[in-house]
Amino acid sequence: MNPSSLQGKVALVTGASSGIGRATALMLAGLGCRVMAIARNAHRLAEVGRTPGISILAMPLDQLDGREAEVDETRKRLGPYSILVNNAGRGGYLSRPIWDEDWSNWRATQDINLDAPFHLTHLAAQDMKRTGWGRVVMVSSTAGQVG
Repeated sequence: MNPSSLQGKVALVTGASSGIGRATALMLAGLGCRVMAIARNAHRLAEVGRTPGISILAMPLDQLDGREAEVDETRKRLGPYSILVNNAGRGGYLSRPIWDEDWSNWRATQDINLDAPFHLTHLAAQDMKRTGWGRVVMVSSTAGQVG
């Protein structure tokens, strides 16, 4: 893909306050995308938002209505979706044997790692289908390769 073909495309990047999400948001903005960077940490996200071409939205992804609000707010501010980067993740909770693990930790992890990417993709894909162009990137952890 020619990087100049991304000029003006709308991209939503989750987990954008640090690491891969931050780097992805900065890269896409550098290629001319209009980026909505989403993360829970408002302070770190504000630093990312100082970059031209990046708008920010400090919200968690663990609730259905919150995800809908994020998608709607992005459309309202930037226009229809072209790119979705599902990068946010919750890990490190299984530091004890499964029989000692708490159900709420399990559910919270599934909300962020599985439900949010599905739901955001479901919502954003409507724009991609309507405009005839779109890309969805799913970022995962190597933790899924370790038993």
